[in-house]
Order: sequence, then C-alpha cells, then structure tokens
Amino acid sequence: MMVNYGAVRAGKTFVDNFVFLPDVRHAEVAQGQGVLHPQYILAGVSSKTIQNNALNEIENTFGLKFHFDKHNSFEIKFPVLPAMRIVQAFTGTIAGLVAIRGMTAYGAYINEASLVAEFVFDGIRKRCSLEGSRVVCDTNSDIPTHWLKNKYIGNPNHSKEIRSNHFRIDSNTFLSKTYIQNLKETDFLECFTIVLSKENEQLLKVSFIRILIERQ
Repeated sequence: MMVNYGAVRAGKTFVDNFVFLPDVRHAEVAQGQGVLHPQYILAGVSSKTIQNNALNEIENTFGLKFHFDKHNSFEIKFPVLPAMRIVQAFTGTIAGLVAIRGMTAYGAYINEASLVAEFVFDGIRKRCSLEGSRVVCDTNSDIPTHWLKNKYIGNPNHSKEIRSNHFRIDSNTFLSKTYIQNLKETDFLECFTIVLSKENEQLLKVSFIRILIERQ
C-alpha cells in the first residue's frame, strides 16, 4: 500500500496518476494465471471527483481516451496483455460500493482517501487479494485523530506492506511563488515533500514510457 499525503496542490494526485498505469499492467500477472478478464478498482467520492482529479489528468498527460460502459466502467489494454477492466467505486455513499461487492481486484487507486469511511476503505483493500495487487491513495492533512493518520500515515506499526510519502507545497514548482505564499498565510495544515519540476516531470514521463516499451 502507498499513501501520498500532505499539502493541497503539492502533487499527490499527479504522482498517483503516474503509478496507476503501471499498476494496471498487473494484467501481465493475470495473464500468467489464466485470468481472461482482470479487474481494478478506481475509487473516489463521486463520479465527478474521479473524472476531475484522476481521469481528466491521465487523459491530458498520456493522451488516452476512455470509453465507458453502461456501468461507468472502462478498459485499459496494453499490447499482448488482456484488457484490465477498471471498475469505479463512489465512496461518498454506501450505495456507491455496490459496484465492487463480491469483486476480486488486482489493485485499487483511492482518491481523497481521508473522505472515505474506514469500513469502506477496508472493504476496498480486502478486494485487492490477488498476487501483486496494491492500494494507492492520496489525502490532504487531517486532524491527528483521523483513522487514516493513526493506522497508515507514517506507518506507525512499521508494516513492510505500507509506504507513506510526505508532500510539501514548496516542492511543486508548477505553482507561482505568490500562490504558495498566500496559501501558507491562510492555511495552517502541515505540508510534505516531493520534488516536482518541469525537468523532473519530463524525466518521469520518459522513464515511464521506457518501462512500457521494455516490457512489450
């Protein structure tokens, strides 16, 4: 499990979106297991937040276009691999979890995890039981008593299965200095660290593309 947490606009979702596509390549594992229709969970508060925070950004970054079925699911397919079916789960209401009831997944991407009820979060995690699967999520800072902070952020129990990454707004060089200063003066939430510059973005894109090519 990977938890990206910290300041607003610090680049957490940007990183999650880059991680999402390589995780979808777990279709390679599914192929070795003889699974013809592997599935992956994409979760967020609502259809709108998933579209705005994740799918639009992924389309813009990688030039992809998603085609949704009547259940709001879609497929991502890499050459010579079975298509991975992406099932959306809306965590804003209990009814939104009906889509993944009884489902077995090769992983999950949970946007705005701090807005998810703990039992809903646990339900998504438990669906990711197949070999190589993992949960990736992002969250802004929350109160010290929040269950996500107590159990996962900072990995307080030193689990080998949890990695948490701390983001700071200063490291996102796409933002203007004026915006950063204004946010600091009006927002007391603690920030976290990751280096995001245009050079690093390009390096990340090149590395990602190279990984995909080398695995074909």
